[in-house]
Amino acid sequence: MVFRGCYVQVGDAVLEADLIPLDLIDLDIILGMDWLEKHHASAGYFRKEIILKSPGQLEVVFCGERRVLQSCLISAIRAKRLLKFCVGYLAHLIDDILDRKEQRLRSRSILVVEVLWRNQTVEEVTWEPEALMRTEYPYLFN
Repeated sequence: MVFRGCYVQVGDAVLEADLIPLDLIDLDIILGMDWLEKHHASAGYFRKEIILKSPGQLEVVFCGERRVLQSCLISAIRAKRLLKFCVGYLAHLIDDILDRKEQRLRSRSILVVEVLWRNQTVEEVTWEPEALMRTEYPYLFN
């Protein structure tokens, strides 16, 4: 079942959306890639914002929260079951790089960075190879 031509208010803008009812707890709506494309969305990951530039509408900047409560998260298995015939993307976002050091391996040394991933506490940080992080998340090193 699809409810076509519904309206979603984002900030001061009212934007059209086709909605599919899902059995969700703690989430109001999931807006997919087709909707984001239709409304000319661009993501500012470092600033945690989505910018919507829909034709005929004012530009809308939606800023995400600094922390997301664990109760708002769903597992990849549950997300796959909810999306069934749709394309969806799950992301693991970084909040910050906390530290940098040289890690000695058997035959060489590499630089590693201490990463605070979103939705994790400082006690759950991980050490990742700096070269990999620079490739995957270059904006963190500007």
